[in-house]
Amino acid sequence: MQSFLEKHGELLPLEENSDQLFIYNPWLCENALDSAKSEMIKLSGGKIIRITKYAFHKERIDGFEAFKISDLRVSPVFLGQTFVDEWLSAGFVGLEFNEVWKD
Repeated sequence: MQSFLEKHGELLPLEENSDQLFIYNPWLCENALDSAKSEMIKLSGGKIIRITKYAFHKERIDGFEAFKISDLRVSPVFLGQTFVDEWLSAGFVGLEFNEVWKD
C-alpha cells in the first residue's frame, strides 16, 4: 500500500532507519468542507470547535483518497472507499472506518 499512500500524502518514519513504523500525513484539501450543509459547533467568533455532520464539496475532493481539511486546526483523516477496500482486501488490521459522508 506504500505507493497508494504516497500518491495522497507522505509516510514519515517513526524511528530513524525504520522500515516498519510510519506515521501517515495525508495532503491538506483546501476549502473542502461544505459549511452550508455540514453541522458544527462554533465559538462566538466563528471558530469551529467540532463538526457533528460532515458534507464536502465533491469537486474539491475529487481525486483525493486520503485528505485532511483546512477548516480545522487539527483535522481528522478522511479516506475514500478505494482506500478502505484496499486496506481490507490486504488483510490489515488496526484501523476502524466510520462513514461520515455519502454523496
